[in-house]
Formats: sequence, C-alpha cells, structure tokens
Amino acid sequence: MIAFSKKLLFFMFLIVLPSIIIAKKTKKLQLIVNPFDPSYFFALNAGNGIETNPGTPRPQGSYYVTNAFIFPGGTVDKDQASYLVDKHGNPIDFENDSLGMTFLIQTMLQSVDFGNPPAEGTITEASQWQLQFNHDCDKTLNALFGTGYTTFNVFTIGEGKAALTFSATVVGGLGCNEDAHNNNFTGKVYIGENGQSSLIKIKFEKEIKYKD
Repeated sequence: MIAFSKKLLFFMFLIVLPSIIIAKKTKKLQLIVNPFDPSYFFALNAGNGIETNPGTPRPQGSYYVTNAFIFPGGTVDKDQASYLVDKHGNPIDFENDSLGMTFLIQTMLQSVDFGNPPAEGTITEASQWQLQFNHDCDKTLNALFGTGYTTFNVFTIGEGKAALTFSATVVGGLGCNEDAHNNNFTGKVYIGENGQSSLIKIKFEKEIKYKD
C-alpha cells in the first residue's frame, strides 16, 4: 500500500510538472512599436486637444502617452527595413508571441520638430516607464516601473542608426521583479526603414525576470 502511494504521488508530480513555468532571467529586452495593431495608441497633449499623429511637433511642456510590445532580446535586428517581422523574415504574431506591453509617459523638456530636429545630444524628454508582462508570478502581476530621460541622437529613418537614446532607473517592481530596485537600464530607439515601425533595445545592469 505504501509503495502504491509513492507511485501515485510520483505520477501526479509528472502531471503537474509541465504546468510549472520557471521564470527566465535576462538583461536584454526589445520593445516593438506596431502602429497597425488595434492596441496601439499615441496621444499627445499640447494644451489644444489630443493629437494622435506621432510625427507632429511636440512643444516644450507637452506630454504624450504611447505603448509598445515586449519581446526577448534578439527577436529582430536593428538593420531590418521593418520590425514587423523577426530577424529570419517571419511575420511576428504580436498578440500571441509578445511577453507583454510597455506603457510610456513622456514629458517634453525641449520642443521637438522632426522637420527641424534639435542638436545631437539634446535631452528632450523626462520618461516614465511601465513594463507589464503577460504572465503573473505567484498570482501577482509581474511588472517593472522606471523613470529617466531621453536624449536626441541623429534623426534617421533606417540605416540601423539610433534616433534616440535613453537612460533610466528601476524605481519598483511587482511579481518576479518585486526586488528589482537598484537596477538601471539604457536603450536606443530605431525607426524602421519603411517608417512604419520602431524598435527600442533595452539593456539592464542586473537581470530581470519574466515568464513566457
């Protein structure tokens, strides 16, 4: 009877094991802006109504909110013409393949007109980041919160050159990342050659965690 019980417990363990998702660790993530996805939004508040065109001039003191999908580092290559396919040329299933969604609130410290961009190295935005992962950790939302600033680089479309760079610090987290304070991250923003998608490459100083 004892032997049977041990076998039964072992069998039950094998059934449960596949459903246990172990958190992965990484220092690199990619955020992809897909303006064709129904969930995408861009809303600029410059004091005269909401502007939804990302290419519109952004006056000093205005702010905007936008979002991007989270993917593992290495999903796409910065030199691609479009970031709507992976580095092997396969279309990306944004709804099912992404790790989650990032929400950004950017306050303009300087006016930015993409037709007459500011000088290279100009700090243009104060940034607030919320990275929200799809899968909870121990029944708790898995998320990271950060704050930082954005610097204008050389405004280019394509060519694999970063149009913007940013530096930020993690100010808190939930779930797998509840102890993620004392972590910093940097990144670069690339605009696809076709101008229809953008890539944000993020690198953390310390590993962060997610489940997929």
